[in-house]
Amino acid sequence: MRKVPTIPRIKDYAKFAGKAWVKKIKDMAKPLKDKRVVHINATAYGGGVAAMLNSTSLLMNDLGIETGWRVLIGTHSFFKATRKMLDGLQGKKEELTETDLKVYKDYNIRNTIINHLRYHDLVFVHDPQPLSMIQYYKEKKCAWIWRCHSDLSKPYPPIANFLKPLINKYQSAIFHMKEYVLPGLKIPTKIMPPGYDPMGPKNIELSQKTCHNLLEKHGIPLDKPFILHVSRFDSWKNQKDSIATYRAVERKMPCRLVMIGDMATDDPEGPRIYSEIEAQVKGDPDVIVLTERNDFLVNALQKCAAAVLQPSLREGFGLVVGEAMLKGTPVIARPVGGIPLQVINNKTGYLVNTPEQAAKKCMQLIKNPHLRDKLGEAGRKHILKNFLITKELEEYIRIIPKYCPIK
Repeated sequence: MRKVPTIPRIKDYAKFAGKAWVKKIKDMAKPLKDKRVVHINATAYGGGVAAMLNSTSLLMNDLGIETGWRVLIGTHSFFKATRKMLDGLQGKKEELTETDLKVYKDYNIRNTIINHLRYHDLVFVHDPQPLSMIQYYKEKKCAWIWRCHSDLSKPYPPIANFLKPLINKYQSAIFHMKEYVLPGLKIPTKIMPPGYDPMGPKNIELSQKTCHNLLEKHGIPLDKPFILHVSRFDSWKNQKDSIATYRAVERKMPCRLVMIGDMATDDPEGPRIYSEIEAQVKGDPDVIVLTERNDFLVNALQKCAAAVLQPSLREGFGLVVGEAMLKGTPVIARPVGGIPLQVINNKTGYLVNTPEQAAKKCMQLIKNPHLRDKLGEAGRKHILKNFLITKELEEYIRIIPKYCPIK
């Protein structure tokens, strides 16, 4: 196994972005060395936002920008209320009760008191969970920017209308895609897709031997090809369609389904979804469901799978899609959210709408290793060219001086 740097350093990314990029980003950051930046989000693990902040916050510090990362405290009731907000933003009909509104207010005030965000030059607030904190700082000596990581293309109007006045209190808002920008915002907006960290444990290159050892250790035999689903246990991730796809393939040829996921601390529905999946696949020895939080294992699974399935009903961007593509593994996914930016149909993977369509593509890839390799290599090159963390980091460095005057 290649050694993973304990702390990511800018110089390590020269192999992906080039030495000229390293020099450029360092030059861009020099005037910002006296600036204090902080990110705040809902959880330290269990989702794409946490994975991104784990890398970008460390790299910003390596550039000399004092960058903090705060994680919300909250009860089950608080995260149940914010789950409704997230679901509403993604189009589900949700009603916020008086109790929901009270607990949302109370825990945003609590987090305001203990986090002292006013001592920074720039605050990045991620998603709706900490959105309300801005209104409880009476003295706003710093700039606040809201970054949304969800699909807001068809929000449920009552939820959008509740959150919109809070968003308008910010200096700016960042969205993954132009289609996600809420109509009626009175503040500047910016489009900024997320980036993948090729040096992180989930994406770093592992040898075939290391991958096979990891799979063997976790009870995943390689006597049959397997298709893979990686995601949180979340109703939007639509694991039931992956199970239906597997069953359609398994009727025609030997195969296995591996599903691995976890339960983010800010998502109270995870245990229910997990129980439903367990009941659905009970008694099938060729379906393996894993809940271990292990980035190296996910890495190995993505590299060894015949194909990766992502039949999500909604996606902010679909980070697991690009992670698989970085390993040279074709992805078969629904064309939602940011997935079509990554999976170019018939070129870097396949876009489908039903389990039957997905099963047909799976069988083609299992039967034709050359096709699998061709699509996989095209997908890997596409992600390396367009969606690396180096581009996202560069955008952050461009944002800071716009809101923090340089002396």
